[in-house]
Amino acid sequence: MENEPEAWHPWFLAGIIVVLFVALVAGWKTPEMAAFMALCMVWNAGIIDTKDAIAGFSNSGVLAVGFLFVVVHSVERSKLAETLATRAFGMNTGLRYGMARLCILCFVISGFLNNTPIVALFTPITRDWARTRGFSPSTFLIPLSYSTIFGGLLTV
Repeated sequence: MENEPEAWHPWFLAGIIVVLFVALVAGWKTPEMAAFMALCMVWNAGIIDTKDAIAGFSNSGVLAVGFLFVVVHSVERSKLAETLATRAFGMNTGLRYGMARLCILCFVISGFLNNTPIVALFTPITRDWARTRGFSPSTFLIPLSYSTIFGGLLTV
């Protein structure tokens, strides 16, 4: 009977979820800060214990994706990605040729790395490249996502 929740726990959690959703939509805080603040509120209320609160951070998948985001951020700051993207996409390419080059590049890279950081890295680069060339960025973003998904199938 110790594990049975108190009557107010579901209502408190529902309120936290609503506030979290509003905070994410309104952009009050960054997503990671909003989620961490919600976790702290649930932990401070005694709904979850410390072991459960930090259990998600010890998941190897979460740690790997988090590490890859650090690598992606470092690559973005070094401007290495922009230089490579300019060479990979080319500045004199048309819509179809640029799309093919983007898809092939993302397909190959995602065979060796996690898909999420690749999309996070290539989204701003692709958007800027498309705008520079006079193309609509949305034309390239869905193929970018699909090519990373298909490339990720190489690792299965």
